[in-house]
Amino acid sequence: MRMERLTCLFIAILSLSIIATGCRFNGVKGGSPSSGKDEVTITLWAYDKGVEDKINEEFNKIYPNIHVNVVLVNWSEYDNRFRLNLSTGTDVPDIVKVESYWWGDWLSMDGVFEDLTKYGIDPNNVSPAFADATTNSQGEFVILPAATGIACFWYNKAVARRYLGTDDPALLAERMKTWDDLLDIGETIKTKSGGKAYLFPDTMSIEELLVASDRSYLDGNVVRLKQKILPRFRFIETLLDRGYIAKLQDTKLERSYTEDNVLFYPYADWHATTIQNADKNGKGRWGVLAPPGGVFYRGGNGYAMPKKSRPENKKAAALRMNFALTRQGSEAIIHTHQFSAYKDAYSNGILNETDPYFNDLLTKKFYDWTVGRNVKPQFNPYSNIIEKELRMQAYYMMVDNIDASKAIENAIHEIRDRTGTGIRIGDDG
Repeated sequence: MRMERLTCLFIAILSLSIIATGCRFNGVKGGSPSSGKDEVTITLWAYDKGVEDKINEEFNKIYPNIHVNVVLVNWSEYDNRFRLNLSTGTDVPDIVKVESYWWGDWLSMDGVFEDLTKYGIDPNNVSPAFADATTNSQGEFVILPAATGIACFWYNKAVARRYLGTDDPALLAERMKTWDDLLDIGETIKTKSGGKAYLFPDTMSIEELLVASDRSYLDGNVVRLKQKILPRFRFIETLLDRGYIAKLQDTKLERSYTEDNVLFYPYADWHATTIQNADKNGKGRWGVLAPPGGVFYRGGNGYAMPKKSRPENKKAAALRMNFALTRQGSEAIIHTHQFSAYKDAYSNGILNETDPYFNDLLTKKFYDWTVGRNVKPQFNPYSNIIEKELRMQAYYMMVDNIDASKAIENAIHEIRDRTGTGIRIGDDG
């Protein structure tokens, strides 16, 4: 009997110890928590399976018993498919990857996602830039930021040397201090190439960069497209009229990376992977520049845990999500050409790594662009609808030759139809 009492006392003390310490499993260096030792398979939805597979390789070095089944969901279908599965309660993934397009909208979906602090995930490990962009209207930490895109111009060094006389990033940066400076560069390329080389590949990439550069067009539920966005579309119209945009699509766009007829590809840091895949023999052929006027965010992603996901998998799912907010996880993200949202991601070691394909300290370059700048990502429940429509209208400018004013008028009409009373068009549009 005495031995049984001692055993019960020991179990009680052990239970209290687990309650006090076992619920915090956001670290990985001190050994795996008990949930990480259980054999379990979790499901993660992603629109970029290759990226998540690479991160999982590093995750499984620490948690080999947690198997992550990455389900590829097409980007264009992702939002609708998730909402459908959520409404029916069938095949709800343990983790959903949240792209920046949907971020603001999903944050407004009350009661859909778990409060991650209940699973030991500490929001204090998130970069301060994301402090206002992780919680829902109840103040719950429901989206874990994994990475954000650092807007940039990738450039073809051969095109730069041929038509601008240099591929030196410092000299090129001197020539493009303002957006209007790009017009001079475009004219130089057009003239020297006889109209066979171009400044940009298409209208959509430069439109998305221009919109991301300043999202003040949307204030709460008031959108001002004529005042804020029309001038940017008129800039695109000028680029088109002067013949500085190649109007490339699909396979022609993909082939352009090896054909040396486009100077700038205006995207973000994550576009490095696209370049490598499209120009497999292009080691050392590519450089990168900050946009005119300085850095801003373009794109990004995070993770969320649906409340309707399987209860037995939630602890393992939290471990996989929280991996992004650790040194090992953030380095895995950085190695997929993404800018980590973990506050302590940028050690001297990672900053001094030379990217073998680009032959450059890419991570340090992107990091240095952000130091000392109060740059924050911006998300709004209506951003998805508005920015998708703006992208479509930029596309119509390229293929149907509509002008900037018509594009904005079309966008206003479509946005009104899709948002109803949710969005109010400002007095000046």
